[in-house]
Amino acid sequence: LQEINAPIHHIPDKHAAKKTLPSWQRTSRSTITEMGKPAQTFIRVLAHLVRGSWRFSLIICRIRTGRRHQIRAHLHHAWHPTVVDGKYTRAQILGADQQWCPRNFL
Repeated sequence: LQEINAPIHHIPDKHAAKKTLPSWQRTSRSTITEMGKPAQTFIRVLAHLVRGSWRFSLIICRIRTGRRHQIRAHLHHAWHPTVVDGKYTRAQILGADQQWCPRNFL
């Protein structure tokens, strides 16, 4: 069982504070940052899969807190994004995922 204990912060798109951030920080996704609220996710790996040069893991997640996009943000932070995740995955990986999976696999 692996624990990810990283504070998560989210500024809603319509919030005035969003306009004060540099353009590269104006994202609609939640981020891991010290000013965020405490967030804790427990992960257990059930299986691994290799598809060509890509490697995947089937996991079970249990969240202790309920932050916006908590599972997606924590997995992205741990360099293990969910499949077909347009908010938290690089474009190259998203495109490759979409070739075999039609929707976000969470």
